[in-house]
Amino acid sequence: MLTQYIITLGSRTESRTEFGKAGKFDDQDYTVIENLVRIERGFQGCTIIRAKGFYQGREEDTVQIIILEENYEKIKSCAQQLRTTFCQQSVLVVAAGIGEFLT
Repeated sequence: MLTQYIITLGSRTESRTEFGKAGKFDDQDYTVIENLVRIERGFQGCTIIRAKGFYQGREEDTVQIIILEENYEKIKSCAQQLRTTFCQQSVLVVAAGIGEFLT
């Protein structure tokens, strides 16, 4: 059994940055997120959910990344890299329970 972690990443909050429009993720952003989580960090399985969130009363695109993993430090490092890449003040990481693949 593995711990299920959820990383929640909101889109950039500045009005305009070199990375794109405030409050929005574009297709390139989603590609960067997927590559970072799946390829660079090497998580064998993850689910990336596109959502709409709110921060300080403003609507923004949000991504939730669900990963089953035993090593919290790998999750934390991935979340920090996402935070830095997308110029976020913070990223939420939640340990949501225990997951088991039934076969």
